[in-house]
Amino acid sequence: MGNEKLNFILVILLAFNSSSLFAQPAEAPSGYQWELVAEDNFSESKLNTDMWGYGSTPWGTENQSSCTWIAPDDTYLNGNGSLVLRSRTGSFPAPSGTVFSYTSGWVWLKTWRTYGYIEIRASYPNHRGAWPAFWMLQDGCPPEIDIAEYRGKPKNYMTQAFYDGSWYSNTVDRDYTGWHTYALEWSEDSLKYYMDDDLVYTHTGNSVPSDDMYVILSNGTDCSDTDGSGFPNYFNIDYFRWYQLQKQRQWQQ
Repeated sequence: MGNEKLNFILVILLAFNSSSLFAQPAEAPSGYQWELVAEDNFSESKLNTDMWGYGSTPWGTENQSSCTWIAPDDTYLNGNGSLVLRSRTGSFPAPSGTVFSYTSGWVWLKTWRTYGYIEIRASYPNHRGAWPAFWMLQDGCPPEIDIAEYRGKPKNYMTQAFYDGSWYSNTVDRDYTGWHTYALEWSEDSLKYYMDDDLVYTHTGNSVPSDDMYVILSNGTDCSDTDGSGFPNYFNIDYFRWYQLQKQRQWQQ
């Protein structure tokens, strides 16, 4: 292969976002390695409904809040390798007969797990009242883990939080409309929150969850903050990955 052709290929590779090509969890403890146990690159024509539920909350309600209907049509794949969670404004009669002013796209992971490194690559909407989130629950709340919950204008910040009956949280003010990675490293004694591979917050304590939880991705609206501007908006997710620690196998001498 000629040098010119090789250089061209290298330039093309470097043009990609490296987190999309080579994203890896934080370094594993000695004697362990990370194993990918769940992944979705959203590259198919339709959502994998064996993996994800959608069109309501996981607990079966049609609405996120008093103003927002979780409409099935607002969760879809865009054909370019992304999951789209859309939010619209208007007048939307839900199956119950209630008329809502906003819609919301939601998905939730059907398989529950304990511990691991959970990551998405995503771009968030930013407008007044926007409330997209990457979060986790058990059978009810608490506990609740908010891995990357964004609050639009006028709040305009990203929250990493844990709720066990009391709130423990951190906020980071950056631009989230571009593509970034957001991750949680969940172990027996800590919750470590990452943005673009940077550790931004750590929670420790006896209340760190030790039972199975599941992931929710949602694009909601804060009814008390929205003024109806900025719609429709889109929470775009490039991929989802869940890694868990496994002991490294060694050959017996």
